[in-house]
Amino acid sequence: MSKKSKFSLNLGMLFKIFSVGILLILPLRVYQFMKIIEGSTGFYAIKDASIPLMYCLLAVFCLTPVVLSFLMRKELDIVSSKQVRLGEGIAALLVAVTLIINAVQMFAYFSEIYYSFEITQYTPTLSKYLAKSGGIAVLLESIFSVISMIFFIILGTANIRGRSVSEYKFLAIAPLGWCICRIIHRFMRPVSYLKVSDLFFEMLMLVFLMMFFLAFAQRLSGINSQGKGWKIFGYGIPAAMLCLLCFVPRLIVAAIGRSDLLNEKSPIEYCDMAVAAFIISYCIGRMQDARRSHRA
Repeated sequence: MSKKSKFSLNLGMLFKIFSVGILLILPLRVYQFMKIIEGSTGFYAIKDASIPLMYCLLAVFCLTPVVLSFLMRKELDIVSSKQVRLGEGIAALLVAVTLIINAVQMFAYFSEIYYSFEITQYTPTLSKYLAKSGGIAVLLESIFSVISMIFFIILGTANIRGRSVSEYKFLAIAPLGWCICRIIHRFMRPVSYLKVSDLFFEMLMLVFLMMFFLAFAQRLSGINSQGKGWKIFGYGIPAAMLCLLCFVPRLIVAAIGRSDLLNEKSPIEYCDMAVAAFIISYCIGRMQDARRSHRA
């Protein structure tokens, strides 16, 4: 087998891993919602074989893309040319729409925390109360949602028109800041993320999203970007899979009229779906660039 065909095979394997992972994990998660998860709290109500199975599947389908991408790090270290990328542009604009929804929701949640200070007797000052309750992280998440929304509008428009966004590269760090605020917000919850499956999956998702958006910002800005191309695939594919894991089963459960099974602190977040769509479209674009560069 030639080096070109072997490279294409390995690159295609990344997306096959993603597809197989989605087909196995999403139905299993719906089963868990319907059978073994305690409604409204998110705790496992009973012991079930699907719990260790889920963790094993996640370990395989999250780590395999990292290893495979790292093995192809030299081939994936390419510079993308300016061209019309309609799919990426539409996906970026979709992210922008869902981010403004997220910003409104988080600001409303911050307002609830803020006004609840008046009836709280355990914290002496507002600043300490906001820090302890996670209100500051929620407010910052709302702010970074707006900044990230602006960035994705610029990025989406540039991709549709085939233009560069190098002059706005300082905004590329905003999605990373948004993810950091989201994970801090979840760290502030007074429950164990090891015992509440929704929270654990969200934390895992955000870890991979942070690593992806860091690599994404480096590639877009050209700052310390050499040798980082493999991270787009290695971290992006698991991040997209985990985004769908946190979104699709909840949507299915709600669609069949069983919203009572959902954790009240882990609602359906459309930004997860949109970010997954953007990551996959971005990875496909980089895959096409890599194949063209390898053929040349």
